[in-house]
Amino acid sequence: MFNDVMNHEHQVQYICKVAFFHIRNLSKIRKCLIRKDTKTLVHAFVTSKLDSCNSLLVELPQYLLDKVQRVQNAAARLVSCTRKYDRITPVLKELHWLPVKQRIIFKILLFTKKALAPQYISVSSTI
Repeated sequence: MFNDVMNHEHQVQYICKVAFFHIRNLSKIRKCLIRKDTKTLVHAFVTSKLDSCNSLLVELPQYLLDKVQRVQNAAARLVSCTRKYDRITPVLKELHWLPVKQRIIFKILLFTKKALAPQYISVSSTI
């Protein structure tokens, strides 16, 4: 989604709104779930929203990246049962989740590698 000045502010707001909706719903049933199941549901409902077309968000201003990072932090807190004011960096490292900016760069590099890999090196050619 673009607005009249062709930036991604509306897209980021929509991603955050949908992701926080799922985080709130998952937090209501968190007590009934084990950590592995919670992580699976967070990947299905939240991380998939953050990763969807995130390569378009590579040149986002920092304030928009911070909004998306807050979503990822809330998802990590949900999975790890961490309190709101605890440090989030160790939790992200424990979960092996890259911060949003590095996640976007990683995805672009991964797409580039897959596009430039010769057919004989490609994994799909051996299957």
